[in-house]
Amino acid sequence: MKTIKSILMTGVAALLAMTSCDSPIYPGGDNGNTDAKEGQGSVSFAQMSLSVKNSDIVIESRAAATDVNSFTVNIKSANGRGSNQSFIYGEMPELVALEVGDYTVEAYNAEEQVAAFDAPYFYGTSNTFTVVPNDIVVVDPIVCKLSNVKVSVAYSDELRSRMSDVTVTVTVADNETLEYAGTETRAGFFKYVEGNKTIAATFNGKVDGFEVSDYKVITDAVAPGYHHTITFALKDAPTPPDVFGGIGTTGLSMDATVERVDLNGDVTLNGGEEEIIEPDPAKEYLTVGVGALSFGCDAASQGVTVKASHEWTVESNASWCTVAKTDGGFTVNVAANSDANSGREATITVTMNKLTSTVTVSQDKYTEAPQGPTFASDYIDLWSGAYNDPTEFGPDKKPAVVNISAPKGIKKLHVTISSETLSDMLPGVGLATNFDLATGRSDDGADLTNGLVGLGFPVASGGTADINGTPTPYGPVLNETSVVFDITSFMELLVLPGPGKSDFIVTVTDNDGNVAEATIRYEVK
Repeated sequence: MKTIKSILMTGVAALLAMTSCDSPIYPGGDNGNTDAKEGQGSVSFAQMSLSVKNSDIVIESRAAATDVNSFTVNIKSANGRGSNQSFIYGEMPELVALEVGDYTVEAYNAEEQVAAFDAPYFYGTSNTFTVVPNDIVVVDPIVCKLSNVKVSVAYSDELRSRMSDVTVTVTVADNETLEYAGTETRAGFFKYVEGNKTIAATFNGKVDGFEVSDYKVITDAVAPGYHHTITFALKDAPTPPDVFGGIGTTGLSMDATVERVDLNGDVTLNGGEEEIIEPDPAKEYLTVGVGALSFGCDAASQGVTVKASHEWTVESNASWCTVAKTDGGFTVNVAANSDANSGREATITVTMNKLTSTVTVSQDKYTEAPQGPTFASDYIDLWSGAYNDPTEFGPDKKPAVVNISAPKGIKKLHVTISSETLSDMLPGVGLATNFDLATGRSDDGADLTNGLVGLGFPVASGGTADINGTPTPYGPVLNETSVVFDITSFMELLVLPGPGKSDFIVTVTDNDGNVAEATIRYEVK
C-alpha cells in the first residue's frame, strides 16, 4: 500500500522543545512563555496535526476530504490538578500555558448525535502527557477516527424496479432509530453502544402493488468505524392474484444482507499532500444480487446486479434462457414456454478468476390465461387489505377507477356498500346498500337506474335516463366483457361526514358461472 506522507514541522518543533536557560529564542530562561507563572509550563501545538481515518471505497481521492480546521480541540486535565481549555483547531495558538499536571488532548468534528443522517462523528485523543514548571511539552499528531456506526440501505435492481411507497426503519441498540425512504441515498449515523451487536431493519411498502412487510435482524454486525450497507432483495417472486383476487401462497418475502467495510484510510488534513490508497489485490470479491429467479410461462426479462473486484463473465446453460451484460450486472431473458406438461430450469454462472456464483432460473409450464372475471386498478389498492385515503382521489386528483374484465360476458355485477358514514346518506342520492348494476335494481327490487346514472355508472343494457330534466346516456353492463367501475364521484361524499371506514364489495358473475370478488376500501381519518 502506497502512502504519500505530509512533511511535518520537525525543525520548528525541535527549536520549541529546547529548554536551555541560555536559549537564544527564550532569553531570560523562561522558554519564551511570557504568560508562564510559577507552577506553570507550556504545551506546543506547532507539531500537532489532525488526520482523519475514513475510506468508503478502495481507491479514493482525498483532495476534498473533511476540513479539520473547524474541529474542536479540548485540553483536559487527567487528574483534576490542572485546568481545562478548549479551542477551534484552525484558530488555536501554537503555544499554550498550563498549570503543572497530567493532560490529554481530544479532538472531534461535532457533538455526537444518537441517530441522524449525514452526521459522522470523528474523534481522536492523544496519549497522556505531563506539564512541568518552566518547560515545553510537544503534542504529537492526533488521528480522528469515525466513532459511530454508519448504515446505508440499498435494494437490488429487481426489487427497486417493482417497489413503491417504501420505508425501511433501521434500529441500532434498541432505541436508536432512523427511517429510510425508498429514495433515500444518504447514510445514517448511529451512536455506538458498547456490547451491542445487532442491527434491525424493517421493510414496509408495496411490491408489484402488494403490501409487503418484512423484518430482519442482522446479528454480530455492529462495530464503530464501519460502514454497514443493508441490501434488500426479493427472495420469492410474487404469485399473481387468482380469479378471486387472492394472492398465492408463496407471496412475497425478502432477503436482507449486510456488507461491512472498515473505514481505515488515512487522510492528512493539515495542509499536507493528497494520499491515495491502492486496492489490495488479495481481497477479491464477487457478489450476485439473487440466487434464484422465477418466471411465468410467458416471455419475460429481469435484471440482476453484480459487484466484483475484477472483470467477470456470465453464461447460461440453456438456449431458452439468454443473458446480456449491462452496467452493474446482467439481464436474463426467457422465451415463452409452450410445454403444457412441465416447467423448466436453467443455470446461469457468473465467473471472476477462481470465484463463481450461480443463479437458478425456473419457468412455469404453459397454462391458459384465466377466463373468469378479473379486477385491475392503477391507483386503488385492491388486494392488501389496507384502506385507501379518499382525500387523494377526486375529479382533479387520482381517479377512483377499477377496470373489470369478464371474457365470457357479465351476468351479474353486484355491489354492497358497507360504510360507517355513508349508509344513512345513500337513499338521499337514490341508492341502496345492495344493488346489481347488471339490472339497475336493489336487492329488494327497487329501480335505482336514475340514481346510478346520476353518479356516472353504467347500468343494465345501457340507454338514456332523464336526470333532472336532462336526457343522459349511459353505458351497458349486461353481457359486456369489460366495464369501468368508477366511484370517483363518491369521494366527496366519503369525506363530508368525517372519520370512518367504507367498503365497496364488488362481486362479478359471468355467463359461465365464474365468480370473482374485490373489495375497495376507503378510510377518512
